[in-house]
Amino acid sequence: MSPHITVLSLALVAFALPALAAPPSGLEVARIHRDIDSRMQNGGWGYDHYRNLHALRPGETQAILDATGPGVVRHIHITNMRQNMGSERMQNRDDVVLEIWFDDAKTPAVRCPMNLFFCNGDLNTTYFENGAGAWNCFFPMPFKKGARVLLRNDGPDRIHYYSFVEWEKLPRWERNLGYFHASYERRVFQLSNDTKQVMFETRGAGQLLGRYWLITTDDPIFRQWGGLMEGNNELDIDGQDCKIDYLGSEDSFNFSWGFQRLWFGIRSGIITHTTGELALYRFHDPMPIRFKQSLRWTLDYRWEHLNKNFAPETVKAQNSRWVNYRMVWFWYLDSPGGYQHVPLRPLEERKQRFIRD
Repeated sequence: MSPHITVLSLALVAFALPALAAPPSGLEVARIHRDIDSRMQNGGWGYDHYRNLHALRPGETQAILDATGPGVVRHIHITNMRQNMGSERMQNRDDVVLEIWFDDAKTPAVRCPMNLFFCNGDLNTTYFENGAGAWNCFFPMPFKKGARVLLRNDGPDRIHYYSFVEWEKLPRWERNLGYFHASYERRVFQLSNDTKQVMFETRGAGQLLGRYWLITTDDPIFRQWGGLMEGNNELDIDGQDCKIDYLGSEDSFNFSWGFQRLWFGIRSGIITHTTGELALYRFHDPMPIRFKQSLRWTLDYRWEHLNKNFAPETVKAQNSRWVNYRMVWFWYLDSPGGYQHVPLRPLEERKQRFIRD
């Protein structure tokens, strides 16, 4: 090799290294994007400028966004809901269902009781700001052809609310963008030394970004949430068993030595901590759990050394150790549809804090 070529090569590498190693400038918020168009759609509130809007009637589905792509939903704002103009906010709105559809998909990417989608509490994180009269979601939701955000009223009451959805019209679609998904599931089972329960499963390429668990029980043995803090959280990724394995449920939520007290953080928190009810959230930014083909999340108690009160034969004979897990999972997928959501239980059962199968 010519010494001149060697010197030139080294010079080119030296020139490129500063650019490769340069840290982010932090100036993205100041960059002017002349090819992006800011837009917004109002919903629900028909007492002001938009008289064609109206309250959510029993059995009705309203589109609070109907957008043509390519674009990205940036912010969903929904006020606390009321039965009439002068009433207090309605708690635990299990009867209002949120659905989000992208492109020409035959199934929704999001289907969830609205209150549970917003983690059912007053929290402030990167992706949710709740409280002071409204719920806000900031997950970016890109779409190629179109996006529809729907609210469905499964209950008997006329519901007053106001919403707006802020979104951006993009100049082009980027092939590596994923579609936002969220799904609600309820698991009801008896917890024993032999418990192995699949909590969530999806197929395709994507990345898991967060989860919300609302756990209820009437068994006094869980009064201090001992036992429930255990269980391996095993993640099978692309067919590889236990590629990620959290050796304790509380550790999987960024805590340790049990679920000790209320705690609110940007990425994880305990927003309910009472006898019989525990509510938790965790968001996996800045490192989502990535998968190329499939992801399965399993809660496995077979490795634990629980006392004899958790022996399978004892639990069965006493009809004890019943627990309810109501969960919402947040993730991105390479497809706008195709995920088969678990059918929602009947409304009266959906509203029950605790049930036995």
